[in-house]
Amino acid sequence: MTNETTYREKGRSLFLAAMLVMSVVAMSAAFAGGAAADASFNSDNYDDGPTFTDGTANDVWIGQQVTFDVGTDDTNGLEVYQGLNPDISEDSPVTTLRVSDGEATLDTSDLEADEPYTIDDGSADTWNEASFWALEEDVSAEFNDSTVSEDGNVNLDYESERDTQWVNITSSDLDAEDLSDLFDHNGNDETFYEGGEDTLHDDSDVLTVADLEQGFGALDANFSNVDVDEGDEIDFEFSNTDSQASDNASIEISDQNDEREFVDIDSPEEGEIGNITIDVGNTDEAAVSLGEHSENHVVNMTLSDFDTDNDEVVLEHNTYAAGGFDDTGGDESDAAAAGWTAHNATITEFSEITELDAADPLPAATWDLEIGADTNDAGTNDADFIDDSNDRGLFQIQERSAPSEAVLQTAPHADGVEDIDTYEDATVTETGTIAVDEGGDGDSLFVSVDDFGANGSIEAFDGSGDADNFGEELFAQGNISLNISEQQSSAVGGSDYWNSSVAHDGPDSDNNLPITGYTFNSDDYDDELIFEIDYQNAAGLDVDGQSYDVVFKISDDSPLADEDYSDEQEITFEEPDITLDEIEEMPASSESNATGTTNVAPGSEIQATADSPSEEGAFVKTDDPEVNADGTFDASFDLEGESLGSLFDITVEEPLAGEEDDLEDVQLVEDDGEDDNESDEEGLGVDTSVDDITVGDTAEFDVTVNNYEDANTTADLTLEIGGEEVDTGSVDIDAEGEASATLEASDLGAGDHSYTVTADDGDFNASDDGTLTVNEEGSGDDEGSSDDEGSSDDEGSSDDEGSSDDGDDGEDDGDSVPGFGVAVALVALLSAAMLALRKQD
Repeated sequence: MTNETTYREKGRSLFLAAMLVMSVVAMSAAFAGGAAADASFNSDNYDDGPTFTDGTANDVWIGQQVTFDVGTDDTNGLEVYQGLNPDISEDSPVTTLRVSDGEATLDTSDLEADEPYTIDDGSADTWNEASFWALEEDVSAEFNDSTVSEDGNVNLDYESERDTQWVNITSSDLDAEDLSDLFDHNGNDETFYEGGEDTLHDDSDVLTVADLEQGFGALDANFSNVDVDEGDEIDFEFSNTDSQASDNASIEISDQNDEREFVDIDSPEEGEIGNITIDVGNTDEAAVSLGEHSENHVVNMTLSDFDTDNDEVVLEHNTYAAGGFDDTGGDESDAAAAGWTAHNATITEFSEITELDAADPLPAATWDLEIGADTNDAGTNDADFIDDSNDRGLFQIQERSAPSEAVLQTAPHADGVEDIDTYEDATVTETGTIAVDEGGDGDSLFVSVDDFGANGSIEAFDGSGDADNFGEELFAQGNISLNISEQQSSAVGGSDYWNSSVAHDGPDSDNNLPITGYTFNSDDYDDELIFEIDYQNAAGLDVDGQSYDVVFKISDDSPLADEDYSDEQEITFEEPDITLDEIEEMPASSESNATGTTNVAPGSEIQATADSPSEEGAFVKTDDPEVNADGTFDASFDLEGESLGSLFDITVEEPLAGEEDDLEDVQLVEDDGEDDNESDEEGLGVDTSVDDITVGDTAEFDVTVNNYEDANTTADLTLEIGGEEVDTGSVDIDAEGEASATLEASDLGAGDHSYTVTADDGDFNASDDGTLTVNEEGSGDDEGSSDDEGSSDDEGSSDDEGSSDDGDDGEDDGDSVPGFGVAVALVALLSAAMLALRKQD
């Protein structure tokens, strides 16, 4: 963007320089109160700024020619001072204005931006010390595409700090008549004035647009109305007539006509969201059609208002909502009801004729797509909706895959999971047991359905965003059920059964299973459905040491499945329990640990206390360790500096029922560095072993990774040979535990190969280096190890390393002198002797 006056730079006539001043109509909108503007425009005043009356001045745009209505010629003139409330008696005025016919005129071109100015008329009359601010105006002119065909259309976006203004348009390639032919009014109320004799002004190179409305698509440029050629780059300048604000825009004439073609088409599964990417270069409208009348499903729509930098727009289709609209003459909201959303474009016309019900997704099939010019008959849904076809494509809907599994999970009762955000923040662990106290309070129980997919259904059920509402809609419309049933049947009536479905054919239909769905926000959805089972409020569900089958089902009648799907897991409700591991003594260390196990959810906090009475060590130490994923915990106490030999009790308490366990009379002993349960090492450790191989074999690297931290982790493994990655893997490692994996390498040539195995869990990384020996096929070293120092020579066989036929290859293993052969040694001795004789001479 620029703020320079182009006419002055180019040395145009004085009259054209005056054309940069702001229009009166535009300024009347910008200045309220005492600013009055002349509403008529002609060749004399179209470039004038506002006229101020009643001694009240408002802000002005720099470059404007402002008139002050004095009302009399009696005054000596007006003085203009910089600043607010200047000292008239001492300061010098910026300029002095002569009053003629009751008016004084100020050219604001040389005023400083964002500065105040004060008017003084030398008396206490109307204009004594009236003030205004001089502001620098910014405008922006930009075409919504960088190229256009010789007969194409593009929109001009004109952004300004005023709602409307008068704008001069010039181009070195087009005169005023051409410019008038090029630009269409685009439905606004602006007026075009072509420069020339007996017109608004006499410059035939300037088109003046009066009352141009700023914003997106202010003008439409139709290049079929002017003479341009492929390869031309047309530059335009847009200048507000009454200020110094201006900007340039350019566009290249391409050899391509309107581009309407499919760039990329997804192949989603039933119930998923698929994208259709379209190239709309050099066009401002496109018509898209999907389906055929013979298939009983036809969608026609018109796209326009393209707002894209790369000529591409995206049609997003939620295939689960394909039957959500059945009518003609629809608009963008009706398109949304049928699952269609346009990105970087607007759906201006829409119709859908379908036999799909509202809850039916688009079936698995290959659907025809067509794009071209719009006949403006979208409302009629005619078969010839596309007037001029530019491209065709196929929207392939795949049959829906079944979820992988339904996994039972738990989180600590104290985590208070209420929604997807608190679920993600909680410690969630796969489980088969839930700890519940006598009052029914216990850890959370979740069912996580992995790889559920059907993201379109999640978006369709997003609705109000209410978790319970989401679950009800999904179970009801999706023919999905989540059930709990007793494993042992009673003598009369069979097993009790609790069902989440609104309608189901199982026994005990009155036993409702309260469910909360935690994937009700489609923005957070990652192909995993998460439900919390509110077992505390399931009427009649006995949680006193009972086991149940938890079954997740999708009926083949569901729009989300092609066949019945069922996954069954077992859950057991247990009383909370906690047990300390037996110890008789602990070291006087700053991190002296007591360990144990509990059945409360991993992540729960255990209350631990080490208490020594006054007659012993007289100390009380506490800790609140978290339960690990395997149900263990590690309470650490700072016992450094306490009296050796002291006796103390250790007590631990779980957070649900308050069950306790304790160890009595544990003795504090000297810390010899080996009783401390904490490892001195941190992060990860890696150890690797591999046997030598023969050319053509696969080397197997046995990798052991140690986790020295007190939290579970997953480490990514990488095997590099000669600096190049040849294999990867991963291992899950318990806190302060180890895990093993095998990596492989093949197609290695004979010789020694340096390798590195790296483990990385995001927080720590460790590596192990070594050498792998690959022997030639049939070599006597085949059975050796890459770590062995010896060779086949150790066996004492004279044939191991060749024979006398080997020649001078340096490999002879006879009674050789290290570093020399026998002949070399003799030559060296003779040379030394001759040198000694020469010195004697």
